[in-house]
Amino acid sequence: MTADREELAAKWDVAAARVAVVLAAGEDACFLTLGDPLLYSTYIYLLRALRKQLPNLKAITVRGSRPSALRPPWRNSPWAKGASR
Repeated sequence: MTADREELAAKWDVAAARVAVVLAAGEDACFLTLGDPLLYSTYIYLLRALRKQLPNLKAITVRGSRPSALRPPWRNSPWAKGASR
């Protein structure tokens, strides 16, 4: 893992190119992720790279349930408190 933005962008471009090959063959592609794909997910980086390579891409993002939506309110217990971030 690296924090170098240029290196990360290059890796996402390579991943997007692999997905683009599948799409060019007329197949569908799927990127599964835990939680919301548009919130702190690696999906957003792949989508950005794909849109750069395929400007006319018609991507469909299916949002799943956020973990916070799965916690029943009647539990009356917080997700985190104080220094537990």
